[in-house]
Amino acid sequence: MSNEFRFPVLKSAGLFCSRFLNSLLALLVATTVIFATNSQAQELPALTEEELTLAGQFLAVGDFVSVLELISSREIPAEYFEDVLFIFGLASIEQSNRESDAEVRTALLDQAVAAFRILLSNNPGLVRVRLELARAFFLLEEDRLSRENFERVLASNPPPAVQQNVNQFLAIMHARRRLRTSFSVQVVGDSNQNRSASDRTVPILPGIFGEADGGPPEAGLGVSVTGYAEYRHPVNELLSIFSGMRLIRTEYSGSGSDETTLELFGGPEYQWTPQTSVSLQAVSSYTDFTSGTSQRNGGRLHLGHLANPQTRIDVRFGAYQRIYHQLSLSGFDATEVEASIDVRHRLSPTLTLDAGILLSTSNPEIERLENESIQGSAGVSALLPNGITLGFSVTSSRKFYKGRKSFPTVDDKPTTENKDILQATLLHRDFTVLGFSPQLVLTHEIQDGNAYASHLNSTRASISFVRQF
Repeated sequence: MSNEFRFPVLKSAGLFCSRFLNSLLALLVATTVIFATNSQAQELPALTEEELTLAGQFLAVGDFVSVLELISSREIPAEYFEDVLFIFGLASIEQSNRESDAEVRTALLDQAVAAFRILLSNNPGLVRVRLELARAFFLLEEDRLSRENFERVLASNPPPAVQQNVNQFLAIMHARRRLRTSFSVQVVGDSNQNRSASDRTVPILPGIFGEADGGPPEAGLGVSVTGYAEYRHPVNELLSIFSGMRLIRTEYSGSGSDETTLELFGGPEYQWTPQTSVSLQAVSSYTDFTSGTSQRNGGRLHLGHLANPQTRIDVRFGAYQRIYHQLSLSGFDATEVEASIDVRHRLSPTLTLDAGILLSTSNPEIERLENESIQGSAGVSALLPNGITLGFSVTSSRKFYKGRKSFPTVDDKPTTENKDILQATLLHRDFTVLGFSPQLVLTHEIQDGNAYASHLNSTRASISFVRQF
């Protein structure tokens, strides 16, 4: 019985489980797939080819209950595994549309998600399966997950009728009231290159990082925790009002650079054309750091454009006034301007390219501190078989001051600061905890400039969690 599986129907699971536990239960049933004992193998007959054909006929005429009952009453031979799993997921989705009980409906959709995810784990390029997964997420009102999968479907350049159908789903999601939240924890390096952590070791999860004995300095490492929430309220088909907040807390071991930032933002978003949206945000942020506080007020303009089903372009422009509230920092108040363009192109449902450039200027009252910077980034992400997702990215930034920032420079020229970051990510989509998969993030960072005693090297590893269902 080592190559045979049984899928029970989870119609009653929603009566006893919370949403997340129900999702987890459905996924565990489909992924572990419950190896039957010898006694169970004797109780249930194996599914035959004729019965598989019959299940397909039940599905075609809309008798979804019979599909689920037939599959749950048979052992499923390995050679029919993929076909049965797809039929099982489709029947679960369609039957959910006929259920009046919200918990039963959710349970059916959760098991459909579990079935489709198993198929995509082995072959992430199955466009039809991804389309049905996106539809299941849509019915669960998991808009972010639904949108991501619909966009991957569009990346396959499907027939016009499918594209039109997907765009209708996307338009409905855009018109929904929705609350979006996120939470992240990451290991970060101290931005002060001349000062590594004063402690010899920095005890932060997932590991302990220590100073090098001799050689170039290592980063003073710390932990940055970010919480984000955004609420969007549609006024009509074209206009939405949104508001949100971001809270960031960063702590270092002994470096004296701990800080907390609270940012509030909000404003209107207008759907200019079906492919283009424009939003205007008022922004106010407050930062509490070791030596005092600062406030940053201003506005952002965002233009989002879908150039084609595979390519999205985002252009942002922001202008702000930063004010410090300490007499010791008089002259540091500055006008700041930022402009950026980001491009995401999906080469296929499984391969995504990202690139961006950011230009910024800061004009403090102290003339020598006036600076300009440019940052470029590029990355690639690939969904691989066996549930693996790999990502690679590179970011490079250069900052140029009008004069010497604070310390003498080695070449007696205006201060320059350079930073290069290489990052690799590894994610196993099948391993989840309450719908989240742990992602390993490896980062190598190099900082140098003409005002520093030596360049800084930092290599670190951290774990983040990525929502899967």
